[in-house]
Amino acid sequence: MSTRLFVLVFGVVYIILGVLGFIPALGSAPAASAPHVAVTNNWMDLFGFLPTNLIENIAYIVLGVFGVLLGATLGTAVGYSRLLFVIFGLATVAGFMPQADTLWGAMPLYSPNTWLHVATALVAAYFGWVAQAETYVAPVAGHVSH
Repeated sequence: MSTRLFVLVFGVVYIILGVLGFIPALGSAPAASAPHVAVTNNWMDLFGFLPTNLIENIAYIVLGVFGVLLGATLGTAVGYSRLLFVIFGLATVAGFMPQADTLWGAMPLYSPNTWLHVATALVAAYFGWVAQAETYVAPVAGHVSH
């Protein structure tokens, strides 16, 4: 998979996650033991396990739209992958800290969102720093394949 394709797939997946977070029928009420979130609009456990709310849904949609747009060229896709690593890396750190696992009441970053953010950050780092190059190699002029 190329970096450009990763950024496009990331964008589509996160747009879908953000939109699904606005459909109450796909979620359940957060557990009574869940950390307190001040922004309770659309606050639910998507699919019964993924905590989300209005701000997180909007953030996912915005990040997804930028992913779709910035996947157009290799340079922008690499830069965006690196930015995703930073954003989701910080979200991961906050998710593991009890004082910040709701981003001070704004959005649920606690587990299992933390693990989603870990995976996103690691994959984004791979595509931002390791697998940047396009995988297509043009054939040498005059070369005939057999």
